[in-house]
Amino acid sequence: MHESQAHESRQPAPEATFRHSVQTEQQLGLTLSDRERKAILSACEVSGLDMDSYYSWYQSKASISSQLADLCRPSLLEAVHSIDRSDYSSIDGKLPADRGVVIALPHHGHYILSAVRLMEHIRHLRDIYIFYGDPKNHAGNELFDDLYHRLFNHAGCRASIIHSNARGIGIALRALKNRAAVIMMPDVHRFREETYCIPFLGRPLDIMLGTAAMARKTGSCILPAISVVDRDLRATITFGDAIEPIQTRASLPSEVADYWTMAEVYRFLERAMGPQAIYWQYIRQHFMKSSKFPMFHPETIDEAWHMFSNDPRTKPHTRYTACLD
Repeated sequence: MHESQAHESRQPAPEATFRHSVQTEQQLGLTLSDRERKAILSACEVSGLDMDSYYSWYQSKASISSQLADLCRPSLLEAVHSIDRSDYSSIDGKLPADRGVVIALPHHGHYILSAVRLMEHIRHLRDIYIFYGDPKNHAGNELFDDLYHRLFNHAGCRASIIHSNARGIGIALRALKNRAAVIMMPDVHRFREETYCIPFLGRPLDIMLGTAAMARKTGSCILPAISVVDRDLRATITFGDAIEPIQTRASLPSEVADYWTMAEVYRFLERAMGPQAIYWQYIRQHFMKSSKFPMFHPETIDEAWHMFSNDPRTKPHTRYTACLD
């Protein structure tokens, strides 16, 4: 038997692989459509991991949620520290002394536990808030409310929650002007028509500009951070460099500046998340997109402009009118 034939014989039949996947998902209580499974497999290829890695991650998250559900405050903090092993003193030198900071923390890895660790550390230095969708409109966010009441809702604590409604936005803006830190999750939106499109992991991603807008309006900086997962499925947070919100001329809309600020934030997130794409909460939706984000090069722009400028519809033309005798 040739080596290539031997290699082929070791490969599982597609039907067997599919059957194994469905059986594993049933055991995990995970329901995936064929499109979702294909999307996750694409993300696995980007990350250099396999489907079993995704299943292990899913099972680990479910187990952690179950274990943390009924713990008292000291036990809960101890458990969080055992999962997120980061040294948060590394953030001290990145916090500006004279103004606020927006911490951009996406839904990646053990981001909830990393947010808890961030709040627990920073509250000893300054006021710290976490900004997220009101559980009344965002199912699942009641978890943040529960953790807050179990961990931080006591006298003298400088950690608070803010819901993303009109009142909450006002609180966040005032807090940032008063030198506070506000944790925001930039990779979520409620209405697509309120978003802007940005390239991310080779596909278009719809994002809100609120993270950049809050920083710009309050003179704060943005500190991108991501919960990175290690081989033991534990977390270590990674911080980027502080990003200054881009200012624009009065003749241009502020959204232009905020878009380019968010593009810089996402460049950091893409570098950190690329090798770990399967640990992102929105990986299924993102990799189900079949279209690639269009990339333009100078020669492409020149060709497009040449075609546009020579289109008869862009040139004034002679109007012929009937002659009356």
